[in-house]
Amino acid sequence: MTKVKKIALYLMLFAPLAGCNKGGTDNDDRTDPVITLTAPLNGATLLAGQTTAITGTITDEREIYMVHIHISDNNTGALLIDIHRYPAGTSYQLAESFVPEAGRSYRIQVQARDRGANEAASSVVVSAP
Repeated sequence: MTKVKKIALYLMLFAPLAGCNKGGTDNDDRTDPVITLTAPLNGATLLAGQTTAITGTITDEREIYMVHIHISDNNTGALLIDIHRYPAGTSYQLAESFVPEAGRSYRIQVQARDRGANEAASSVVVSAP
């Protein structure tokens, strides 16, 4: 068999396997991260113009790859604040904040992804009269 044929055979047999990963680097990780939001609580009324804390804990049995916090206008769906964190640990203490405007309803969504490409999301809807 010529060298060219050996390379072609190798590519045919093994190249398709390169794309089999779920997108992460840990093929054995099948467990989603766990998100526990502690503040604000769903349905809370916020004080307009005052800093509102977004707190909670995110855990994963292996490693949290990324955390996204999206704050949207709940009526229009417009994304107002987009925060990305890359904690690279098994536990992450969520500690963000924003200042709500009067007369708005907000959807705060927290998303987490681990190295195995497992994902979790949690959200609350709050308002500032």
